[in-house]
Amino acid sequence: MKNEIKAEGKYLIVNECTPIKFEEEIERTIDMGSVVVVLTIPERGYVTDNRIYGVKDGKIAWRVQDMLEYNPDYAPFMPNPYTYIKVYEKDPGIVLAGTFQGFTFLINPGNGRIIGTESWEK
Repeated sequence: MKNEIKAEGKYLIVNECTPIKFEEEIERTIDMGSVVVVLTIPERGYVTDNRIYGVKDGKIAWRVQDMLEYNPDYAPFMPNPYTYIKVYEKDPGIVLAGTFQGFTFLINPGNGRIIGTESWEK
């Protein structure tokens, strides 16, 4: 099922539902069918790592798992904000998310949990 998505500034409207306001401006959205994945942009001079959200049924259903919860070994690289999201070419049911320092994570769009890493993608 394809969703009708409109992102403007900090507001997201999915299928003409009530607008959802995010704390930061929306950079990109991905329609994954049952969920819309959203990447936001931090305010100038403010860095936050977990800026990926899942929107389902007109509400924010999840925020991406913290990198340090996934693997505490990432501590020396923090903060490490996400800079892009896209559909993973090797498995279109997974979201690929890259960070400022070049790490690439595989994210389950159903719950926002990090399920792995990817060293590179074509």
